[in-house]
Parts: sequence; C-alpha cells; structure tokens
Amino acid sequence: MPSPSTWVVFAFDWTRYRGIGPRLQAACGTGDFTSLGIPGADAVLDTLEDDRTPEEVCNVLLAELCGRGEPVTVPGALLGVLRQIRRNRDCEEAADLLTELLVGGSNVAPWFRTGHALVGLLTPEQTRALALRLGRFCRRAAPAARPGGLRSLWRLFSPSDEETVVLHALRDLVDEAAARGDGLAAAVD
Repeated sequence: MPSPSTWVVFAFDWTRYRGIGPRLQAACGTGDFTSLGIPGADAVLDTLEDDRTPEEVCNVLLAELCGRGEPVTVPGALLGVLRQIRRNRDCEEAADLLTELLVGGSNVAPWFRTGHALVGLLTPEQTRALALRLGRFCRRAAPAARPGGLRSLWRLFSPSDEETVVLHALRDLVDEAAARGDGLAAAVD
C-alpha cells in the first residue's frame, strides 16, 4: 500500500466493534444496511453518497461509531522516525506496531478493507504493548536544551522538534486509549 501524506490516529472502542462487527459484516455481504439496528448508524448512513461500496460503508460506519476522542494527525514524514524508533533497544515492538497500524492493514478484515479511510486497527492488548514501548522511546527522544559538543550530534539521530511534538501527542493518545482498554485506529486523511 502506498504511503499517504497524512494519517489520523484515534482511540477505537474495541468492545463496540465486537458488538456491531457481525451485523456490519452480514450487511456487507448482502449490501443491505437498512435494518442494522445499531444506535447512531442511520445518522451516519444518511451522510453517505449512494455510490459507495458495501466495504466503504462498513469502513465509514466503524470509524464513526467506534472512534473515540480527539484524533492525532500523523504526517507521512513520521515514517522516518519509525526507523529511528526501531533502532532503539526495547523499542522495536513499538515501531512494528505503529507500522502495522499505519501501513500494514493490521486487523482490517476484508468486509471493511478499502485501501483508504480506515486502514489499520490495534487491539487493546496491542495498544497496551505500544504504550509501554512508545513511552520508553519518547522519554529518550525528549528535546534537550541546546546541546553542544558531542551532544549536538544527538540531533542527527533523533526526531526533529516537530516530529517530537507529534510523537508525544501520539504517545498521550496511546496512553489514554490503553488506560481505557481501547484499541487504536488509523485512517488516511
């Protein structure tokens, strides 16, 4: 899958997903979304164009009905930071989980796979593992006050200030989702 210029990452109510997923999957198979019986679904369906595929409808419904809280916008340039995360001891799992979330199609079933919009999900367990590992990296990547001498070389191997701000916002989102028992979702913006 080609890398987009921007993703939106948000908390994902995995419990609700498990509750409505079977109904959405059945509706995707028939193409009939008129009698879902899912609170909030009709309001979302009323906003969609009629030419959407059943997979696109399911994708939008999942994002709208299971998404929680404020999203974090993640620029495509952050993929370079994933390489930096991967090089840090004890942080490889964080890089792997973020890569799966953003470009690997993690936990995206065929009945809502579209290649755009909602492109990756992490389970609550994966989100807790990510919280632990990403927190370690963010503590190491904290911006230092104007390093000099050999410490100035650290800037060559650490995220830029803008990337650090995004990483810390992402870390906060991951921590909040993990504390609530939520998963995570990524959508192409």
